[in-house]
Amino acid sequence: MSEHKVDNRYTDAAGNMEVIMSRLCEDTGFDYETAVYVLGIYLEQTESIVNEINKLLSSEVENNKEVSTRNQLARLLHKLKGASGNVRALEMMEKSKLAEEACQNKDQDQLISVIHEINCLVERYLS
Repeated sequence: MSEHKVDNRYTDAAGNMEVIMSRLCEDTGFDYETAVYVLGIYLEQTESIVNEINKLLSSEVENNKEVSTRNQLARLLHKLKGASGNVRALEMMEKSKLAEEACQNKDQDQLISVIHEINCLVERYLS
């Protein structure tokens, strides 16, 4: 699958949580401990949202429940985009935006490709 271009201002040094943490502290005034706490919650929620996205995407492909599943996917991607922006995980925010747009545009190939990239980013965040 092809890698989608992401504006350089949205890169997080290949999913480096220290870059995200630094950005979060700088932008919000959080101390290090608060940033760790907030990012911990974000990572738990992100993993859960992405797991649900993967299940829905599989369900859509297998059961051809396009409209209701696509609406659920769009809501989850929007939620992921917002949460990512809140903690300054800008690369995830941008990829979620691309996936949400692909979902709204019914571009299944791009949607699958960007969700793959989101999964890879989550793996980097959690490693």
